[in-house]
Amino acid sequence: MRRTRMSRPRGISSRLSALFVFVLVAVALVGAGYLLGRFVLSSILSRPPGAPVSGLPGKDKGGSAPETMTATISVDAFTVYRIQVGAFSNKDNATKLAQACFAKGAPAYVMAPDPLHKVYCGVLASRQAAEKMAQDVMAKISGTVIAAEDKPYIGTLDVPAIQVSVSGDKKYVSALEGAVKKAGPAIQALLGFWDSYYLKTAPVDVRSIARDVASALEALKAVQPPENLRSTHSACVAALESLSKALAGAEAIYGGDASKGPEAMTEFMKVVDILASFGK
Repeated sequence: MRRTRMSRPRGISSRLSALFVFVLVAVALVGAGYLLGRFVLSSILSRPPGAPVSGLPGKDKGGSAPETMTATISVDAFTVYRIQVGAFSNKDNATKLAQACFAKGAPAYVMAPDPLHKVYCGVLASRQAAEKMAQDVMAKISGTVIAAEDKPYIGTLDVPAIQVSVSGDKKYVSALEGAVKKAGPAIQALLGFWDSYYLKTAPVDVRSIARDVASALEALKAVQPPENLRSTHSACVAALESLSKALAGAEAIYGGDASKGPEAMTEFMKVVDILASFGK
């Protein structure tokens, strides 16, 4: 009896072939992925510390050095007449007199010693204006804060020109340069204002320059000074703060509020003292 060969169903054979091809492709892809993974991991691990993960070394925008610049900041020399009402070897005694004067409505400030600690009640552009202010001050303090026979002394103070070259981060140096540029015109405006106030001439309007100085001061405060300019930064900020207060007070007086006079002049004397002491 003839045996007949059993034949496999055609569908099973084709499915086995497809499965075999699929397995081979999968193995190939896994192997390629493994090699690619090893290559990427090796490139990252072999990169020197601090090198950017992407891009060329040293070309990463975040790691680029800040732009720098050099500028010369300067304030022109000027001369003031100042009204002295006391001089002491002990600073505490000078401070007490200044406080007593201020309590009586007179401006007062203890300026840098030379070597005595001297109390001043005003700085003005002309002797004539200083004499008028001295009369006003004495009417408030004579016979109470100081002896009736004591007389104020009016002398001059020459504030030398300031010229300093500064280098550093461009953003900071630009802010410093812009702020100091406002100082010279503001000082001259205040000297003109106080002379006009005591000589009763046409008043000097300081409102515009007061806004300029306040804006420049805020811009300077908003940037961080580099290490080599911290002392210069502190002196400039202190001077500009007092200058801004002095201008704000003068602006109030211009608007009719004479009560701001003592504080405004006291702040102005601080500015003059800082500038006169700069670089000593």
